[in-house]
Amino acid sequence: IGSDAFASCGKLNSIIVEEGNPTYDSRDNCNALIETANSYLIKGSNNTIIPHGVTAIAPYAFSGCNGLTSITIPSTVTNIGNGAFLYCSGPNLLSIKVEDGNVNFDSRNNCNALIDTATDSLILGCKNAFIPVGVKIIAPYAFGYCSGLTIIRIADSVKSIYSSAFQDCTDLAAVVIGNSLEKIETFAFYNCPNLQNVYCYAEQVPDAHMLYENPVFDGSISNATLHVPAASIDVYRTEEPWNGFGSIVALKDDDPITGITDVNQDNTTGKQYYSLDGKRMVTLQRGLNIVKLSDGTTRKVVVK
Repeated sequence: IGSDAFASCGKLNSIIVEEGNPTYDSRDNCNALIETANSYLIKGSNNTIIPHGVTAIAPYAFSGCNGLTSITIPSTVTNIGNGAFLYCSGPNLLSIKVEDGNVNFDSRNNCNALIDTATDSLILGCKNAFIPVGVKIIAPYAFGYCSGLTIIRIADSVKSIYSSAFQDCTDLAAVVIGNSLEKIETFAFYNCPNLQNVYCYAEQVPDAHMLYENPVFDGSISNATLHVPAASIDVYRTEEPWNGFGSIVALKDDDPITGITDVNQDNTTGKQYYSLDGKRMVTLQRGLNIVKLSDGTTRKVVVK
């Protein structure tokens, strides 16, 4: 079966290999096409359950399968090809998990995202994902076409956002960027027409790699507000693509914070308290709170 034999079959729901085929199988009724000799998953569908024992997932194996509701990567998978889950992070995808014991990939802190462990690169997210502290790279198309995603908080550890990482996130209204971002690439937030606010905590303006003069944002940011550190506001007003925002203002203490870490069952004293939607509070409230400590770190705190 040649490469791309089933390309662009985004509505494919069932894959069956007849028993007795010496070369291919769809073991355990997995609704996928697997090369038997090396347990290489060639093609998946909207109803695929990746079986334990699969060692690799082919490039573009699930490309366009936007009917997927969940993805679980077995501990046996050691390689995932480029674009394996391209265009999958649409409104239906709610859960992304990696089985414990996988040494190459993880979904740390139940983040609902697929992360390359060695490079701390987030490969795939969904509308229920959060970017955990420790991730350094947002890979190309990681959240591309993820309708239903309304706000994303990019952890302080993230240094690079690659091309088209959030392209066509048509419901995205707010982006919170951490203080370590160094590079952002072409089309990173292209065609996000509902984007209203970008909060960027990087004091040094992130470098924009706009290949072939293609933009990072589109023209709709002329109606949006960019919030940046007060000391850097003049530089942001002169640097592309940041100077394309309709309004550029200084960050305030009650603006949304970036990342969250772990959950604790105590009443930890913090410097500032926030609800899950980023609103500033005077004291901790019953339930789940976000606490920004005096050293600048943040954590989740549960109050019973």
